[in-house]
Amino acid sequence: MLMKKSFTIVLFLVFSFFFLTNIFPQDDVWNRIQPTPQEHSLFCVRQIPGTEKMVAVGSGSTIMYSDDEGESWDITLNPAGLPNNTWFMSVSFFDEMNGWAAANYGRVIRTTDGGESWELIYDNLNDTLKADRLDIYLSDAETAIIVGYNRLILKTEDGGESWATSISPPGFFPNSIDFASSDTGYIVGKTDTAIILKTIDKGESWLMHPFNKMSGSMLFDICFISDVNGIISAYKYGGDQGDTTFVYKTNDGGKSWDIVCKKTGTRKVGEISFKDEMHGAIRITSWVHSFLYTNDGGESWEPDNDDFFYNYTPCYSFFYGQQFMIGVGSHGLIGRLYTDAEEWERLSEHTYFGICRNALFTSEQIAYTLFTSSGGGGVNNGNLLKSTDVGHSWNSVLNTYMGNFDFINDNEGFALKNEWEGLQLYKTVNGGTYWSFLTNFGEVDLWDDQPIIITFLDSLNGIVAFLENSFITNDGGNSWQTLFILQAGWDDAYHSVDYLSEDTIFLSGFGDAHPIFIKSFDGGQTFDVDTLDLYGHIAEKVYFVDHSTGFLLVNKYETNLGFIYKTSDAGASWYPALINDTNYSSYKNIFFATKDIGYVVGSGNNTTMLKTLDGGESWNPIDIPCSSGLSQVYFHDEWHGFVFGSGGIIMETFTGGVVSMEENPFVVNSHFFDVSPNPSKDIIKIELYETPDNKLIIEVYNLNSDCIYKGTEANFSARNSLSINLTGYATGLYFCRITNGNKVCTKKIIKL
Repeated sequence: MLMKKSFTIVLFLVFSFFFLTNIFPQDDVWNRIQPTPQEHSLFCVRQIPGTEKMVAVGSGSTIMYSDDEGESWDITLNPAGLPNNTWFMSVSFFDEMNGWAAANYGRVIRTTDGGESWELIYDNLNDTLKADRLDIYLSDAETAIIVGYNRLILKTEDGGESWATSISPPGFFPNSIDFASSDTGYIVGKTDTAIILKTIDKGESWLMHPFNKMSGSMLFDICFISDVNGIISAYKYGGDQGDTTFVYKTNDGGKSWDIVCKKTGTRKVGEISFKDEMHGAIRITSWVHSFLYTNDGGESWEPDNDDFFYNYTPCYSFFYGQQFMIGVGSHGLIGRLYTDAEEWERLSEHTYFGICRNALFTSEQIAYTLFTSSGGGGVNNGNLLKSTDVGHSWNSVLNTYMGNFDFINDNEGFALKNEWEGLQLYKTVNGGTYWSFLTNFGEVDLWDDQPIIITFLDSLNGIVAFLENSFITNDGGNSWQTLFILQAGWDDAYHSVDYLSEDTIFLSGFGDAHPIFIKSFDGGQTFDVDTLDLYGHIAEKVYFVDHSTGFLLVNKYETNLGFIYKTSDAGASWYPALINDTNYSSYKNIFFATKDIGYVVGSGNNTTMLKTLDGGESWNPIDIPCSSGLSQVYFHDEWHGFVFGSGGIIMETFTGGVVSMEENPFVVNSHFFDVSPNPSKDIIKIELYETPDNKLIIEVYNLNSDCIYKGTEANFSARNSLSINLTGYATGLYFCRITNGNKVCTKKIIKL
C-alpha cells in the first residue's frame, strides 16, 4: 500500500521557497486549511469591555479573540493546561484585563492580563455539567458568581483564592444569573416546581421566589436592562413542532413577571442580549426563524424570517452591539449581521464537517478525503471530497454516509455507500465526475459505527471488509469471493487491511475480545490468525512499510489508551514500540514518509500526534495546534504533510511537523549502551559507552508495555556497569530503555 501511494513530490522542491515565504509564515509549523476552528462548537461570545475585541469560547479547550468585527480570530488552545475534552460554556470580562471562563468538569479559569495567560482557579472533577449552560456574573474584578454545575452556586470575592458554595433546591438546575441592583439578583433554570432563586444580599444567600407563570417550562436566560426592567426567556416542550417559546418581562425589579410573547413551533430558546434599553434580541431555534426582536424595551417581540442559524447548525450564543450582531454556534459556525444589512454573512468555513474516514493523495496535486457525520433529526451526512490544488480547497464528488473509498490513480477509484438498499459499490474512471454501480453486498447493520474497508492494489485486485466479513475481487470489482470470515462473535470486526501484493495480505481487527492480526502469503488461499494477549483491546490499524517491517496500532476499548506494536519479520512476532509521552492517547492512523521517519495520529487528553525518526522503535509527541481527534495522516515527503480529523479539520505542514527545518527536537535512537549476556537466564549487565549528561533513568518493559523495573543512577560512569536481576520473570522478549538527558536508547532482551 505504501508503494502504491507514495511518491517524491517535485512540487515541494520547486516551489517550497515560494510557499514558505509568501503563503505560509516561516514561523508557522502547522497551517489550517480553514482559517477558523470549525472543528469546535462555540458556546459563548462576548465583547471585552472598554475594547473593540470579541472573545468566544467552546469545545476542544478553545478560546478565540477577534479585533476586526469577527473577520479573523486568534486561537488559544488548552489554556491553563486544560485537556482537549474541555468544553468552555461561558466567558465574561469585567474590564479589559480581567476575565473568567467556566468549563465542564467543574473548572473555572481566570485571566488578569487580557487573555494573554490563564490560571486554573477552581477544579472539582466531581462537578459535572447537568444544565443547559453555565453562566458567570461579575460584580467587580475580584468577585464572581458562577452557576450551572450540578445545582452548585459558586461565589468568590478574592479572585478565586477561596470559594463559597451553596446548592440549589432539589430538582432545580441553574442556567442563568443576573442582578437588578448591586444587592438583588435572580437565578433561573430548569425545575419541577414554579420557582426562581432570589438574593438580596449580593449572593451571600439564595431564597426560593415564586414564579407561578412558568407552568412547567424551562427558564433559560435572565437579563436586566435596568434596575426595574428585566427579561426571561423560556420554552415548554410540546413535541412534533409543538414546542413553545415564552418571554417574560418585569417592570418592578423582578417582584412580578408577565408574559409578553408566546411563540409556538420553535424548538428551543436561548440567550438574551440588548444593545440599549430599547433594542434587544432572543435566540430561538426554529425551521424558519433565528431570533425574536424587540424595539420597545421588551414589551413586544417579533420573529425574523432568516434561517441562517437553522435547526442542524444552531446558534448557541450571540452579541448584540451598536453596529452589528455576532452569532456563534455548532461546528464553529460564526455569522455577522450589520445594522443596515438584510441578511447574515458567514464568517467561518463550513463546507464539510464530521469525522474523516479516509484521506489519500494520488499525485502531487490531486487528493481525496471522506468526511461523515450524523446530523440532527436522524439526518446522516457524508461527502467524498476532491482537491486539485495540493489539498488547499475541496469539492464534493459523491455523497455517502458510513462508506469508504480508494483510488488507484488520479481518475480511477471505487467507493462504498451504505444505502437503505444495502452496501453498494461504485466505480469512477474520471475522478468522481460520474460513478457507475458495480454490486450490492446486501444490507449491513453497522452497529456502533463499525468501519467499512475498501482497498485496491490495482485496477483488478481489491478487498472489501466490514464487520466479520471480507471479500476479494480479481476482476475490478465485478465479482467477489469470500476471503476470510472471523469467528462471528457479537463484537468481531475488521478494522483495517493492508494489501501489499497479489500474494501478501494483512488484516487487523477485534476478535473474541482481543486484538487480532491475520496474514496470508498466497493471495488469500490460506491464512494465519494471531491473537494478541491484550483483553479488551482492538487492533485499529495494520500498516507495513515493506514486506517485513510493519506496525499495529492497538487501543483499549472505549478509552484513550493506545499502543504501537512493531514487527520485523512480517508479523511472526510483535513487540511494543516505546512512546515517550506521559499523556494517554488512542491511535487511529500511521504513515511513514521514509523508512525511518513516520507519524501516528489519534486522540487524547493532550497528545494527538507522534513522530519517529528511528524506524518506529521510539515515538515522541508533536506539538500540533489542534485539540480535535485526528484520524488520517499523509506526507508527500519528510517535510510536506497533512493531517485530517474530527469536525472537518485539515492542517498542513512544510516543516515535518516540528519547529523548523533546521531544528528538530527529537534525538535518533543512538546506541550508547549495551546489554549482556543476551539472551540471559536471570541477571543482565548494562554497560554505558559514553559519559552520562545527567542522571540516568533505566526501565525494563515486557511485551504488554508493563514496566517491570525502573531505577535511576547518578554515578553510573564511576561504576561502569549495572546489573538487573530478571529471575522470576517469564521467558520471552523484554526491552531495556535508558534515558540520558534528551537521548533515549532501547535494547531488546531475550529472557531464557
